[in-house]
Amino acid sequence: MEKMLVTKGLNELKLLDSRIHRKIEEGEFVGAAKVSVPNINGKMTKEAFKANAKADYQSIVDLIKRRNAIKAAIIQSNAITVVEVAGKRMTVAEAIDKKSAIEYEKTLLEKLNDEYIVAADRVARENARVDDSIEQLLNTAYGKEGKEKITQASHDAIAQPYRQANEYGLVDALEVQKLIKTMKDEIENFESEVDTVLQISNSVTMIEINV
Repeated sequence: MEKMLVTKGLNELKLLDSRIHRKIEEGEFVGAAKVSVPNINGKMTKEAFKANAKADYQSIVDLIKRRNAIKAAIIQSNAITVVEVAGKRMTVAEAIDKKSAIEYEKTLLEKLNDEYIVAADRVARENARVDDSIEQLLNTAYGKEGKEKITQASHDAIAQPYRQANEYGLVDALEVQKLIKTMKDEIENFESEVDTVLQISNSVTMIEINV
C-alpha cells in the first residue's frame, strides 16, 4: 500500500500516460526472420529479441497497472471528498463534472437572454406604433392644435380603449430578467472559484494506491 497526495497522483498520471505511449510506440514484440539464421534483422540474436520483447511488454503492463491503480484511487477519493464552491457543498467528482456540464447552463442562459432581448425589442417597437396611432386618432378627433387643449378625460376616452386593445407585453412565466441575473451570477461565481478549490483540495488530500 502506497500513499500520496492527489496532486502527486495527477502529476504521475500525466508522466505514466506519456511513458506508456512512448514504450508502446518504440517496442518491438514480434518479428520475422529466416529459420536458418540466428539473428533477426541482422542486428541481434533471436534470443535477445525475445528477451527484449518480454521485458518491454512486462514494463508496459506494469506501467498500465500502476496508472490504473492511481486513477482508481483518485476516482474513489473524488467521490467522497467534499468541497465548497460558491457557497455550495459538493464532492470533488461533482465539481469536476459541473466544470463541463456548466456549458449547458451557459447555453440556456444565452438562449434566455437572446429571447428576452428580441421580445423586449418587439414590445418596445409595437408599443411605439400604438402611441403613434393614438396620436393620429387624437389629431383626427380634435386636430393638432385642439388635442393640446382637451381634458385628460377626453384624451383617455380615446387613448385607453385603443391602448388596451393593441398594447404589447412580455409573455414571461419565468421572470426572465431576474432569472438571467441569478444564473449569470451563479455561473460566474462557480467558475471563479472551482479551479482554486480543487487545487487546494488535491494538495491536502491523501490517497492510497494498491500496487
